[in-house]
Amino acid sequence: MVCLGQWPHQVLLEVQASLRLWGGLHHLYQTIQRGYQSLGLQPVMALGPTPRAAEWTAEWMACSANTATTHLTDQTSSSVHQAGADLHPLPLAFIPEAQPHLETLSRMGLSRLEDLLRLPRTGLSQRFGTELLKAIDAALGRRPDFRQPIQAPAHFSQTLELPITSVHQLSQPLLLQACEKLLIHACAWLRARQAGSRYFEFFFQTARQSQARLALPISLAQPTTDPLQVLTCLRIQLEQMVFQSEIESVELCLQQPESWGPASADFFSGPQQQTEQLQTLLNRLSQRLGADQIVLPQLQDSHAPEQACRWLHWSGPPHKTRPAVYQAPETRPLWLLDPPQALARQGPRPCLGPPLTLKAGPERIETQWWSRPIQRDYFIAQTQDHRLVWIFRNPDHQWFLHGYFG
Repeated sequence: MVCLGQWPHQVLLEVQASLRLWGGLHHLYQTIQRGYQSLGLQPVMALGPTPRAAEWTAEWMACSANTATTHLTDQTSSSVHQAGADLHPLPLAFIPEAQPHLETLSRMGLSRLEDLLRLPRTGLSQRFGTELLKAIDAALGRRPDFRQPIQAPAHFSQTLELPITSVHQLSQPLLLQACEKLLIHACAWLRARQAGSRYFEFFFQTARQSQARLALPISLAQPTTDPLQVLTCLRIQLEQMVFQSEIESVELCLQQPESWGPASADFFSGPQQQTEQLQTLLNRLSQRLGADQIVLPQLQDSHAPEQACRWLHWSGPPHKTRPAVYQAPETRPLWLLDPPQALARQGPRPCLGPPLTLKAGPERIETQWWSRPIQRDYFIAQTQDHRLVWIFRNPDHQWFLHGYFG
């Protein structure tokens, strides 16, 4: 469980059940420390058997002279009495419930928790109220300390102010560094929701004199939680953009998270790795050429070759269509002419420049009698330079070129 602490900028983690997963306490500490240092932060961490014991100790350490020291002792099997002994030297200033009474406690000569614990509980309750005793009991494990876990928001939106706003000093590495920080937070938000996203929208706020807000959407082929995939596409887009004024801040918004799970690891490079490589290539091409320039084929239930496939934008939502019933022969070209090209004849032989040599056929295709009838006899022919083409003859014995084989 992850929840907020009593003091500002505190985060509480329940780690006892996860120590074996992370390889022990110190490995977990190093993982958390590296994560914060990647954001330019130096965390102060403390461990306790109760939430209040940990957060009070962490605040004490953060305000002490040696903030680099981390209070991490393996207390996973320690008793409540041992944990209470560790809290005895805690100054009362680091107990939030004691803040309203610090002046009175100081006049009484009480400065540490151990001094307060020597006094009768009845007298403390009458003089300082029950909240202080309840907090101490919760810290020592004598009463439950319920916490509300952090709930990720439904939508992600975060803004980062840029340290340099001059257009002459603005550079692509600076923008990429700012966007990378936002992406790290966004991908952590996605993983917390066990979701991914294929749409990342960046907004660049220009100087106050113009107040323009430039949008830069990034569309991917598949949902992801990997910031490197988004950064690769973002770098390509920024190379094509020219900012005419100062940029004050960068904002990242995610509005359409999708259910997504991490891919299982495969020792050998199988179909899963090949699919990921293809998606990476499609992402890069879409940023260079535009998403509308990349289309994917989808089979249709039609005997007419020009209607047997429909081209869809790769970045669009998946289309649910009825699977094709008619299975076309494998000897079909991938490159079809639209419309088919009429061919000249030399006697009975069709010509594409020189006369063509028929290699296979005919294949009769006769369909659409209910609207515009199609009746064709298809042949595979060879040109003089040994290229294979797909031609057909209509009932009027006219020849047409319909496609090229690769």
